[in-house]
Amino acid sequence: MQQSRVTVLPGGLKGEFMKLFFLVIGMVMVVESLPWVFSPEWMRRRVQQLADLPLRVLRNLALLIFCCGFVLIYVVQTLSLP
Repeated sequence: MQQSRVTVLPGGLKGEFMKLFFLVIGMVMVVESLPWVFSPEWMRRRVQQLADLPLRVLRNLALLIFCCGFVLIYVVQTLSLP
């Protein structure tokens, strides 16, 4: 019978990972809310325009944004900025 392996981060790394995770989530929340804080009328019009787009266009736009985010993460991790 094969035992399942569970990857556990050693020592304080788990705490550091969770701290980084929640910092990133907090930053995303701040950045995503800025347009709504400064111009809710403009954002309402943009959301309505998005709702009127065909699903194919929305999927392609989401995929493009996903890929850009993934490339940005990869580049930053590769450069290992201080």
